Amino acid sequence: MHIFQRKLLLVLLKANDLFILSSVLFLSTVTYYKSDQFFINNFTAQKYTISEFSSYLLLLITWHLILTFFSLYDSKRIYSNATLFKEISFAVFTCTAILLMVRFIFSYSISLKSLFFFLIFNILSITLSRIIYKTIQFFLRKYKRNLRNIVIAGTNKRAVKLAEFIESNDNLGYRLSGFIDNNWIDSSNSKYQKDRLISDFNAFEDFIKDNIVDEVIVCLPVKSSYNQINDLIKICNKQGVIIKFLNNLFDLNKFKLNSETLEKNTETFLTGEIHGAALIVKRLMDFLLSLIMLILFSPFFLIVSLLIKITSQGPVFFKQERIGLNKRIFKIYKFRTMVQNAEALQTKLESRNEASGPVFKIKNDPRITPLGRLLRKTNMDELPQFINVLTGKMSLVGPRPLPLRDFNKFDRYWYRRRFSVKPGITCFWQIIEKKNLIDFKTWMKLDLRYIDKWSVRLDCIILFKTFLSVFKMTGI
Repeated sequence: MHIFQRKLLLVLLKANDLFILSSVLFLSTVTYYKSDQFFINNFTAQKYTISEFSSYLLLLITWHLILTFFSLYDSKRIYSNATLFKEISFAVFTCTAILLMVRFIFSYSISLKSLFFFLIFNILSITLSRIIYKTIQFFLRKYKRNLRNIVIAGTNKRAVKLAEFIESNDNLGYRLSGFIDNNWIDSSNSKYQKDRLISDFNAFEDFIKDNIVDEVIVCLPVKSSYNQINDLIKICNKQGVIIKFLNNLFDLNKFKLNSETLEKNTETFLTGEIHGAALIVKRLMDFLLSLIMLILFSPFFLIVSLLIKITSQGPVFFKQERIGLNKRIFKIYKFRTMVQNAEALQTKLESRNEASGPVFKIKNDPRITPLGRLLRKTNMDELPQFINVLTGKMSLVGPRPLPLRDFNKFDRYWYRRRFSVKPGITCFWQIIEKKNLIDFKTWMKLDLRYIDKWSVRLDCIILFKTFLSVFKMTGI
């Protein structure tokens, strides 16, 4: 699962817990209400004082801190329902104790029956919500959804033990691609042998160039493998791959993953991927704005579709495989602006390529239809890409997704760090005047600059400048 999805799920879990606690408090108060001293009268009459509102916010914050203290939001994919029930029970009991303190300190007539109802119903409700969440995650991973491809660096006893743990627990959401090492070291009779050795250290940079690798977990002895580890860090940083280190590398006897999660036993180094709480805002912006744009331009979609059908033979939409997040292939959608067999004709036009680097561009491309030229001039051919944004394959702002042809012609490894984030409809390159004069290397540097400088504010600036570019009909 992508790091953004994990953070979003964590926020939703926290919001779910606070919603349950608040709802049960209201229900218990209504059910066992006795005295008009409690705020239920003001609630039903929709009258609130600043003091009451502040008290309620303080109560929510306190509950959140309690639930966090009892590890309800720690990443624990491997745990029994009994352990889950125990942790939730302790947390809710403490939340109930806080309410009991409020009852005595502020002299609120919250009956003991209300508190008992609050305690029992919250334990059952939160436990049920966690079981539902856990079940959904289990089925998603069972059908190979939201899996992350990992590579283990090392073939020693520690590495093999980690591999056994990962492959024996499907609900971790990981797919083991194999091991990297110069030689197979583990001599035990495990199921892992030399056939799982996918690369040595010297060839690993070439391996991740052509294969999907989401994370590398280092299980090498630090002292004797310092140079290899240092090289791995550089390679992962250059190509935007997440690298993790076991946080107990120095003591094998303490390596116990049977009762702890993989995340608890690793330190993660994000070498390129956009991360942080603001990433949730980015995805919400993507979803809402793309949905609004698709609704607003739905009449235009119909008109353009009819015009494309009338003026040229072929489908309305142009679909092409592009390189997405972590080099995963997806299909991009655009209004068709070229003749039907444009991709087949490209090989005959390679000698006329006017762009530097692996990309293919011709100023007066003979394959473009008259209507297509107008659509490109107004940037309207890009509108179907909001479908890709809505489904999560692309973002509004990010490096432009490149065709497989261009990707296969990359001659520098550091170009690949641009694939550590979702591709976008627009980015730095699209908002620069006379962008066609910029060489490919500068284009790639601009994409990496976006990754390094990323913020929600930067996305808003780029979107605003893109809008101006579209308004001026300069093309993006």
